Amino acid sequence: MPLSSPGLPSRRRGFTLIELLITVIIVALLASIAIPSYSGYLARARRADARTQLVQAAQYMQRFYVANDSFQQDRSGNAVFEKIPGNLKQSPADSTPIYELSIPSGTLSSNGFELRMTPVSSGIMKADQCGTFTLNSTGVRGILIGSAAGDASLRDTCWK
Repeated sequence: MPLSSPGLPSRRRGFTLIELLITVIIVALLASIAIPSYSGYLARARRADARTQLVQAAQYMQRFYVANDSFQQDRSGNAVFEKIPGNLKQSPADSTPIYELSIPSGTLSSNGFELRMTPVSSGIMKADQCGTFTLNSTGVRGILIGSAAGDASLRDTCWK
């Protein structure tokens, strides 16, 4: 016995091409909104971790000074950078580094320092708008874009 008669309309199952195209367009629109938002969230989280590591390294430097009366070396003559714990020298502390800690030459004296948390040159934050985070012994925060200091509004946004 046939399932449909020649005079009766048949029931169709499935989706039409138009319905599928509309669904694909809606998913593409949602993705075009969600992916940049998520990428921005990840960048802010990576920056926050780098700032946290930088502040912790500055706290270590202050403790080092209290114990050794110098920011440059300990009482045995070991350089301070050799004494900083390895987990403070990068961000994130426990996986592949995205940022690396440095103490530029000329910024370390017996009574002061400047620390920098610089994006790894081959890392995912290398082209970030905030560039390198800086923090000195007096607590002054800054950013470097290339080798130039970033303006105050960008600094405030990046350190937020």
